[in-house]
Amino acid sequence: MAKFGNLFLSDELHKVDRGIQEGEFSFSDPALFGNDHGVLRIVQEDRIEWTDCVANGRICKEEPYNKTTSLLGLGMSICCSVVLDEILRDLVDVFHKKGISYLVLYGTLIDAVRSKTIIPWTNDVDIGLRNTDIYNPAFFASLQKDLGRKYLVGEFAGMPRMIPVFNPSAKLSASPYNRGFCEMQLKGELFSDEVNKSIADMLPLKTSWQRAGYLDFYKTEQNWWKGSSIAEINGMKLVTVKDPHGFLANHYGKYYMNPSVKNVSWEGFE
Repeated sequence: MAKFGNLFLSDELHKVDRGIQEGEFSFSDPALFGNDHGVLRIVQEDRIEWTDCVANGRICKEEPYNKTTSLLGLGMSICCSVVLDEILRDLVDVFHKKGISYLVLYGTLIDAVRSKTIIPWTNDVDIGLRNTDIYNPAFFASLQKDLGRKYLVGEFAGMPRMIPVFNPSAKLSASPYNRGFCEMQLKGELFSDEVNKSIADMLPLKTSWQRAGYLDFYKTEQNWWKGSSIAEINGMKLVTVKDPHGFLANHYGKYYMNPSVKNVSWEGFE
């Protein structure tokens, strides 16, 4: 009901809400709400929010992400790669505004080289920083301030990370409440056999901190900064090492373009 009324937490309540979770590797509010009340989707006039997302190539296509969802597809499970796209865009936007150097590395660079998108069955975004930044606590404190309430920035499970604390969502290309789009059509799309099948694997909803994906910050070697090139992901022009193919072959072998776990859902840490 709060969503439909455009209600939100005050600054004081927001601090209390997040403060309860301080030191915990669990930011499970949406998933717990979904499990307790049987809510997977919150359909609003111009968007649809989910309390969880899926990460596999069976449902999610390996192709550049279209940020606007058609009415015909509004009921299908949302892919976690949508969240990873938003994480990457928000971070790079801050980096560009503040002139912070970064490199797209590892699996995210493979994604860019292979298909210019974030591969659906991956779980994270990989970003390299200059070592003067990654070993500086003040850098991450400043980054947290710049990113605001959407993320938690800090050390989680042994390395610096950026974790989203917002619901996966998609904008609609037309409102389901527009004239001509009747209630029967809306119900038919939201609860069709195809949609029900796509969401069956989501239940019960996961509540771990990494359930919707996250971003890893990596230390880098000095020679990685000698020159650069541009990688593309979902239309974003991103900075990476001078020789992406050499970098990837060195880290993953010459067959790095061949998926090792194609279409397999990511299950999280052991």
